[in-house]
Amino acid sequence: MLALPLGPFALPVGPVLLFVALGLAVAVARRVGPQTPSPAGLRPGDIVQNAVFAGLVAARAGQVALHLDAYGASPWSAVDPRDGAWHLASGVVVATAWVAIASWRLPSFRRSLAISSAVGGLFWGVARAALHASADQPLPETPLYRLDDGAPVDLRKLADGRPMLLNLWATWCGPCRAEMPALAEAQRRHPEVVWVFANQGERPDVVRGFLKRAGLDLQHVVLDPEGALGGVVGSTGLPTSVFYDADGRRFDAHMGALNTPAIDARFGPATAP
Repeated sequence: MLALPLGPFALPVGPVLLFVALGLAVAVARRVGPQTPSPAGLRPGDIVQNAVFAGLVAARAGQVALHLDAYGASPWSAVDPRDGAWHLASGVVVATAWVAIASWRLPSFRRSLAISSAVGGLFWGVARAALHASADQPLPETPLYRLDDGAPVDLRKLADGRPMLLNLWATWCGPCRAEMPALAEAQRRHPEVVWVFANQGERPDVVRGFLKRAGLDLQHVVLDPEGALGGVVGSTGLPTSVFYDADGRRFDAHMGALNTPAIDARFGPATAP
């Protein structure tokens, strides 16, 4: 599951789970151990909260540092975390070190910090592992049809042993429209990847009109008349992008707008100038 439905909206599952884990850890910290503030005016719950936010900054910084070639061409993308690109190990190390240093400096907080961090970390780790275990899916077999002639599309045959990005979108979706130029540019930069743009439930004339007005030259635009792909890939929100390797196995997915550096980071260095 990539998204949690919330009426007409959807929230990405990853950030929701992280903040639920943070809330759980802070709640435990407030019930275990002393609540007398430290000399700096901090309580155990504050330290746990600060550790998580420091970890988030480190995870983003680590991702950018590892892919400087991608983010260097678009510096503002480095401070836009909506693309969902993070370096997990950097975040975990910094958050753990933050709590460890606080425990060393404040012995009276050690029990509270240890228990709350363990509870929050265990919840987040188990939930994340469950999500990843359920996400190892092959290419969908959902009925899709080419925009130009209405012919059926078999994603497995279309991939033909190449990696694929499957993008779920609609013309009424603002973030979808915003990310289209970046996807078109990434398509040009990565000719080794098969790009499939699956429109969700709109008429062919509506889709053609949008593409013409936007001046977009997209590789494989297909129609999903029933909007069934979202249920198959586990996302009720748009846009959703699902990444598949050359064996047709899903290795990443993201609900929300992508940028070119985030795509380059997932598929590796661009092969086109």
